[in-house]
Amino acid sequence: MESRKKELFKETKDKFVEFFGSDERCAYVLAPASLVFLGDHTHYNEGVLLSAAVDKYIAAAGRKRKDGRVFIVNNFTRRKIEIKDSPEIENDSRFPARFIYNLLLQMKQNNFLNGGAEIAFTSDIPDCFGIGSVAAHQIALLKLIKKISGLRMSKEEMVSFSRKMEMMVIGKISNEAHHWTVLNSRHKSVVYCDLRTKTVKNIHFSFEDFDIVLLDTEVDIPDSPKICSERIEECEVGAKALKQYMWGIKNLRDISDEFLKKKVMMLPRRLYQRINYNVQERMRVEDALRGIFNDEISGFGNAILNSHRNISTDYIISSEQIDFLVEQSAAMKGVIASKMISCSPKRSLFSIVNKEYTDTYISEIKSTYSRKYGTELSSYKLNITSGVKLFKHLEEVFA
Repeated sequence: MESRKKELFKETKDKFVEFFGSDERCAYVLAPASLVFLGDHTHYNEGVLLSAAVDKYIAAAGRKRKDGRVFIVNNFTRRKIEIKDSPEIENDSRFPARFIYNLLLQMKQNNFLNGGAEIAFTSDIPDCFGIGSVAAHQIALLKLIKKISGLRMSKEEMVSFSRKMEMMVIGKISNEAHHWTVLNSRHKSVVYCDLRTKTVKNIHFSFEDFDIVLLDTEVDIPDSPKICSERIEECEVGAKALKQYMWGIKNLRDISDEFLKKKVMMLPRRLYQRINYNVQERMRVEDALRGIFNDEISGFGNAILNSHRNISTDYIISSEQIDFLVEQSAAMKGVIASKMISCSPKRSLFSIVNKEYTDTYISEIKSTYSRKYGTELSSYKLNITSGVKLFKHLEEVFA
């Protein structure tokens, strides 16, 4: 096991022992962050998405208690907190802490934790992953609790429950594909999710020659969930308007490019733009799949870059800084694709870069951004990995 994973487990074990005395009878779990390449903002229209698990992780340790109480220690606060209906939990808004507290509280109230539990975790997932970080934390804890409490829950039930818990905090912008990616992804694969047919597939696509570089401006996005919720409402209004012209439209999944172009004069410009993004994004997923099946990284990359440009012009949730970084990145040698990260509390983006040029790219894009805006970028070099894994004994981790 790679050194960083072992470090996370060691930190988690030390934390557990510090607050709970020993790690006897503990189970351990490791879950990766999820990153959506394509299909974001189609997920509330039963869309299709391509995503991947990447090597930033949450490691957690836990065991059952006999007194019915639930305690958690995390790397955000380094305090032992009891999960109960208390102002202390409600007021702790550190991302993604509020999602974790809500998940555990709901599990306790739904009698999934009758015997109680004590849990410690360590995470190196940057906040800029957004709901790709939330899914990692929630699936990790669900997997752990399932083991220590003997909870019977299928993969489908885990994803459904995890997403339901997420929706309690942020509403419809919750993305089921992230939860499936964390739970079900395989090494050297991208995950294809069709949310209408409930199809989830791992598609082999070797990234051995490429890095995924995440760039974080560390600029907060005020009311990010509100902005995304407004786009959802606009899409729902647009779908409702188009229903009068064609029978059988359930949502934007049923709108074709040909049909939409014929109705361009029938819709307000804003609604047309939102619908057009959704329709084009579905088509881009198909283009990317052709690139994957033909082992053509350029086709995959072009779809991602065009996705960002469409997010900026039609969906209008990007920013001047992110658009600048994407276009600068796209012009640099070795960069295959670049795109903003959606549904994040931070202005951030990812680029797919040929390994030969990764270090040069990171250095040059940081310098370019600093000269333009006078502030520094944080960067993370990532690779595709496999999904959540449970360890019954710590010895398995270091084997």
